[in-house]
Amino acid sequence: MREQVDNPSWEDGLKTRLTDTVLSLVSHRET
Repeated sequence: MREQVDNPSWEDGLKTRLTDTVLSLVSHRET
């Protein structure tokens, strides 16, 4: 499981999740 931490895909997935959360928050604020 240590390889997953070094894998760029792991960070990419985390960034995608963060962006999704931020977009969701922004959408909630607009409504």
